[in-house]
Amino acid sequence: MTVGVVVIVLFLAFAVVAFVHDYRAGIPQAKAAAKSAQTARIECPHCGVAGRVATKPVKVKRGISGGKATGALLTGGVSMLATGLSRKEGATAMACGNCGMHWTV
Repeated sequence: MTVGVVVIVLFLAFAVVAFVHDYRAGIPQAKAAAKSAQTARIECPHCGVAGRVATKPVKVKRGISGGKATGALLTGGVSMLATGLSRKEGATAMACGNCGMHWTV
């Protein structure tokens, strides 16, 4: 009787591991499918072609960070050597595969 219980427990453990592995393998595919569907709708502002635009996340320097400026005042400017004053924001860089135009959103 105990051998049968051990076999059933091992079978259930392998089934759970296989299910979790298949579930995790499907998540990146679902994200890629959603991203490709979204990218297919982006239209190039220069040539007007949709579906040939590649995207990637980037960091863009914009303006002066208030927190960094305050830190520079409090430390007598020493913190500017390490951090600078500009703030970095997340943006999306896009490039058209048809005409080669690059732009940032």
